[in-house]
Amino acid sequence: MKRIIIVLLLLAVLVPAFTQDKPIITVLDFSTDGVSENEMKSIISLLSSALFQTGEFTVIDVSERERLLQELEFSMSDCTDESCLLEVGRMLSAEGIVVGNLGKVGNRYILSTKLLETETAKTLNTADGFYDDLDILVDNIYILANELAGVSAEGTAVAGAGRPRPGPEAASGNYLSLTSGAGLTIVVGAVSDAMGLGIPGLVSFTYNLDRDWGILGLGVVTGVQYQATKKDARYLYTLLTVPVGAEVSYRTKSMLPFFLAGSVSGGVTLNGILYKEEYLFRDNMLNLSAFAAPGAGLGYQLSPKTSLALTARMMMIFFQGSLYLGASPTFGVDIRL
Repeated sequence: MKRIIIVLLLLAVLVPAFTQDKPIITVLDFSTDGVSENEMKSIISLLSSALFQTGEFTVIDVSERERLLQELEFSMSDCTDESCLLEVGRMLSAEGIVVGNLGKVGNRYILSTKLLETETAKTLNTADGFYDDLDILVDNIYILANELAGVSAEGTAVAGAGRPRPGPEAASGNYLSLTSGAGLTIVVGAVSDAMGLGIPGLVSFTYNLDRDWGILGLGVVTGVQYQATKKDARYLYTLLTVPVGAEVSYRTKSMLPFFLAGSVSGGVTLNGILYKEEYLFRDNMLNLSAFAAPGAGLGYQLSPKTSLALTARMMMIFFQGSLYLGASPTFGVDIRL
């Protein structure tokens, strides 16, 4: 009875393959050095999906492979040499297997993979890459799958597999970025009785230190904020504020494509007060004040060079002996230069 079940399971995998006339392959567990088993499992799952999306193979994915091996009462815990891995491929009736090694040397990750023909042990294709962190490896997983499949990025067949290297954005752990955002300012505290909603627009230019524990940014921030008094205020005026200061920021990497971010900025603001009517002893003014602005937010990484973020800042301006407090939720885009 058990043999019948195993045959039926194998047929469920093989029949679609015959109808599509695509070779059957599976990605087996990689050997690791300095990388956790969970990280390795996640990467081979992504690679299995990427190989399927090349359109060149029928892929026995990780969950299906483990289920079939469990039915066969076979454990891969001691199966590490190539001859044993090839035998696993034959047990699964796969025409090819992908094996490899994922390790860390210094601060760089090295991934070496090869596609083996199950019956002959012939190496059909190889692909490897060198990456500054696992996030970049994940971003390049489809490139590596195309190399193993022997197709170009456009999906056309090529003579042999090349070796993907990190793109320009991965050449260095440090990079420059430009961030812009806009939103609303809600005034709180002592001046809230007079001031209405503000409209801030902020721009920051940042030098980022990309490390395993996150991204630390050191930059400059500026922009402009338009704000007017409420209609029932004693004196009606428009306030234009231009901040110019330094900013220290941090963003996580462990949650990608989502990330958490925080920042602290401070400097001076150039404030222009334009009265809407003529008042006795009240003239338009232009002055300088000090400011500080802590902030926190949530972002989404669209690509290795572009991300979006929703950020909440508390703008604190020390203005004419009083403290201006403005809560500013802003939506912005960050572009890696």
